[in-house]
Amino acid sequence: MQIWSITYHSWLTFVFLLAACFLWIMPQKESRCLRFSPVVVIYAECLLILQYIYGFDLTNEELPDSLPGSGYRLDEIGIVKYEYPVVPLGIKVFVN
Repeated sequence: MQIWSITYHSWLTFVFLLAACFLWIMPQKESRCLRFSPVVVIYAECLLILQYIYGFDLTNEELPDSLPGSGYRLDEIGIVKYEYPVVPLGIKVFVN
């Protein structure tokens, strides 16, 4: 969780870093971690599925690089189209 948030800088993975810091300062860390782990796993799986979808070889009309109408780039929040998408996705799967 921490390695992913440090390796891939984005606002989406910043949630992992905040969760880790929050769990460190909580009393009864073990029980809190066990209660909180399903939420972290579901969030990580959603990020992996999103990155898998953005790994497809689609055009910008089919899968845009920015939000239409607003001009916000999706790579700023962590949704990136890589040239070889297997490598970052594989690293994210094995680190998670």
